[in-house]
Amino acid sequence: MNATIFYDVESNLLHLITHDEVSRAYASIEGELEFTKPEGEEGDKYYAVGVSLALLFDSFASYSLEERKSMVVDFTFGEHSSVLIRQSKDKIILPCKYIPAYKAEEIHNDIFNQELSGNNDEDWLFNMASFGEGQTDFLKGLDLSKSFLSKNEKSNNAYAIYNDRVIVNDERHVFVYRLNNHAHAIKASVPFASLHKLPVKILSIFNDQNSQFYAVMEGQEAIVIYTDSFMVTINNSFASIKPPSAERLEALIPKTLLTRLPVGQLLKACHFFDNYYRSGSEYQPLTIEVCPDGIKFLLKDSGINGSASANAEKFIECEITDDGITNNPVSATFLNSSLQHYLSGLPKADSVDIYHSEDAKCVFLRHPKQSIYLAKTDD
Repeated sequence: MNATIFYDVESNLLHLITHDEVSRAYASIEGELEFTKPEGEEGDKYYAVGVSLALLFDSFASYSLEERKSMVVDFTFGEHSSVLIRQSKDKIILPCKYIPAYKAEEIHNDIFNQELSGNNDEDWLFNMASFGEGQTDFLKGLDLSKSFLSKNEKSNNAYAIYNDRVIVNDERHVFVYRLNNHAHAIKASVPFASLHKLPVKILSIFNDQNSQFYAVMEGQEAIVIYTDSFMVTINNSFASIKPPSAERLEALIPKTLLTRLPVGQLLKACHFFDNYYRSGSEYQPLTIEVCPDGIKFLLKDSGINGSASANAEKFIECEITDDGITNNPVSATFLNSSLQHYLSGLPKADSVDIYHSEDAKCVFLRHPKQSIYLAKTDD
């Protein structure tokens, strides 16, 4: 049983509490409540019963939203605990675990006596409330950054949060999102806060609901997200990211500006090659060659075990800087998927500056809000 149904007699509120090695959460359950004290437990303030969260949710999922409005759930507390779900003439009886009254009080003291304040960040490494009006922009930055997270669960699985930017990186790319407000959300004692991708998924839920909520981090070990009726504490010790320093990022930018292109035009060129990658191939290379009158994009047939199934070229006619023509006698290959994710997060009417030079380790694209460093790969 990985969840607890908890009832507070004094407040007449029912709560759902979940707990495992990764997270612990509680949420107040809205609805009409009728409570009858179990016999022999007249003086108890708190009651609880253990349930399977998956079975509970599966039971609700069996019915439409309209049907759930007329659903009745009977919780019987005490030694003969039970959970009975009734919808019209249907009945579902879920297995449950008896939790004695003294244990229910321990749950209350453990979960509900935590004093948290979004306005007092004295004990916290990271406090989202410090972003103020920039909180929406911060959440947008997290949402756009998620496409660049590594699929490796043990490394590069987190966001690097600074007061003025969000960074996600791995061996394929470095993505930088610049925040509108330069906040004081990160304590000066650390260069950045590492935020695991799991808390961000929960943050996005609140963003969709436009809720008033707080997110704070205690050291680098745990992050707490809470509202008046919900709180979750998530283990953040799994977070792993090693972002380049500001000095390193500056040094990585190629010396030569090639051209400026509209986002929509460049994205269309990237999608031109979608049908020529082998099905299921995660490695999708794309090569650029600089010409006097524009940029040529190439996909090379890499053989029976390769990622491409055909040779294809797409040419964009554009003005190339004098330095761009002189300093780019060679081509550069990077991952098309990284470039597509980057461009998809930008307005199509905007433009990006493209940088590349022969001795550079990456192709660099700059926009006032977002930048990406595309690591060069072997052809």
